[in-house]
Amino acid sequence: MLAPLRVVPGVGRQLRAADALSGAGIEGADVGLTMLSDLTERLDRSLPAGTGRIELVGEVRALLEDSQSELDQLELGPDGPLVPPLADARLRAERGLEDLDEFLQRAERISYAIESLLDDGDYLVLAANNAEMRAGSGMFLNAGMLEAANGVIDVGDLRSTSELTLPGSAVDAGSPTYDDLWGFLEPTVEWRNLAASPRFDVTAELATRMWESQGNPRPQGVLAIDPFAVEAILAVTGPVDVGDRTIDADEVVDFLLNEQYDILGDLDSYEEYLESQETRGEVLSELVEASIAALSDGSVDPVELLEGLRDAVRGRHILAWSADDQVQAGWEAAEMAGELDVDSIMVSLLNRGVNKLDPFIDVEVEIDFQVSGDGDLRGVMDVAVANEVPDGEVPYVAGPVLEAENVEAYGDYAGILSVALPGVARDARIEGRSSLEVAQPDGPFLTLATKFSVAQGAEQQFRITFDLVGDPETVRIEPDARPEPVEWRVGDDRWDDGHHHRVEVDP
Repeated sequence: MLAPLRVVPGVGRQLRAADALSGAGIEGADVGLTMLSDLTERLDRSLPAGTGRIELVGEVRALLEDSQSELDQLELGPDGPLVPPLADARLRAERGLEDLDEFLQRAERISYAIESLLDDGDYLVLAANNAEMRAGSGMFLNAGMLEAANGVIDVGDLRSTSELTLPGSAVDAGSPTYDDLWGFLEPTVEWRNLAASPRFDVTAELATRMWESQGNPRPQGVLAIDPFAVEAILAVTGPVDVGDRTIDADEVVDFLLNEQYDILGDLDSYEEYLESQETRGEVLSELVEASIAALSDGSVDPVELLEGLRDAVRGRHILAWSADDQVQAGWEAAEMAGELDVDSIMVSLLNRGVNKLDPFIDVEVEIDFQVSGDGDLRGVMDVAVANEVPDGEVPYVAGPVLEAENVEAYGDYAGILSVALPGVARDARIEGRSSLEVAQPDGPFLTLATKFSVAQGAEQQFRITFDLVGDPETVRIEPDARPEPVEWRVGDDRWDDGHHHRVEVDP
C-alpha cells in the first residue's frame, strides 16, 4: 500500500531506510543464530586429542570468517536525513555491527594464536608464585620449555630460576624499562626480579634473550602461569598426583601459597634456606608440569575450560607473548599480553623481604578526582597497606631469614610500592617521599616507586597526587594478580581488581 510513496522525495528515503534496517536486522539475527548454533555443535563435546584440536580451532576460525563475510554484505539503507526514530535506529544498528565486527576479528586473531601454539609451539614457560609478588604477576621461580606439535603439548623439566642467575654482563637489558627504571634490582642477572615492570611484552622478550644466553635455543614466545592458573586447569581436568600426594583444584592455591612451606620447619642457616627454596621450587614446577600434562592428555570439555581460563586470564594469572606479530595480535586480543595502555592505572607491591607474606597483605586504594586551583584535573590516590600475618607461620613464610636484608622481626613486610599512572599524568608525586626509586615514564605510562616496610599488625598509608592533562573521560584500572585482590573505590564504585575496570573521570 505504501509502495507508491517510495518515489516521493524525503518520504521515500524514510521508507527505504526502514525497509533496509528491518531486512538487515532479520539477516543479522539469522547470521548470529546460525553462528551460535554451529559453534555450540562443535564445542559441545570433549576436546579432541592431537591434530583433532588443531582441526577444531581451524573449523571455529573458518566459521568466524564466514560469519564476518556475511555481515559485511548487510545494507543499512540511506543514512540521512532521516526522521529521529529512524536515525536513532540506524545509529544503533551501525554501532551493533561495529561491536560484532570487532568481536569476530578478535576471535579470529585469538584462534590463530591458539592454532599456532598447538601446531608448532616453542615457548619458554615461567612459573610464578604469588606468595612473593612482583608487578602484575608473582615472582618467576621456575623456567623451562613447552613444546607442542600436532596438537600434543609437552612441558620439559622446569628449572629453579635460582640456578639460572646470569653474570652481570651476559645480557643487555635492551630497554629503558630495565636499564633506567629497574636496574637497581639487576633484572638482567636475577630472573626473580624480571617482573619488576608490569609490561610483560618487554619482560618476555628480555627473558628469551636471557634463556638464549645460557646456551639454549631462543624460544618463539613466553608463557607465564601461576597457582590460580593451575587451579583453573585442575577444575576442568580433575586432580593430579605430585609425589605421594593428590592435589585438586580446591586446595592447590592454598597449598602453593602457604601450606607447602609448613614442611620446611625452622631454618638454622642461610644454606638451609637455599636448599629448601630448591625443594619448594620443585613442588611448584611439578604441579605446573602435571596440570599441563593433564590438560593435554585428558578428556576436557572445551566450554568449561574456556570459562575457567577466562577468569585466570582477566586477572593476569596467565600471560603470553610471541615474537611473531600475528600470533602476538592474538594474545593481545585475548587480553593475555600483559600490556598497559596510555590510560592505565595499576598499584603493585614488590616483595623485597625474602619471605612469602603477600597472601597476608591487604591493599586498599581510593581515588578522588578533583579540579585544582589552576583548573587542571587532579587525581588523589590513597593507598593503605595492612600487614595481617598471623602468629605461628614458619620462618620461610614470615621470616626473618638469615642474611635477608630489610627484615628484622617476625612478620616484617619489606616492599616497593609501584604505581603506574596514565601517560598524560603530570606533577605526579608520593607525598612525604622526597626521594623515589623510580619516577619516570615506562613506555605508555608513568611509574612512581618507593621502598617501604610495615610490621606485623600495622598499616602503612600513602597518598599519590597527579594532574591529568587533556581532560580524559575515563581511566582503566588494571589487575595486579595479587593473591588477595586489591580493593578499589572511586566515588560510589567499589570492586576488587580480579579484572580490569574502566571508570569515569568525573570531578
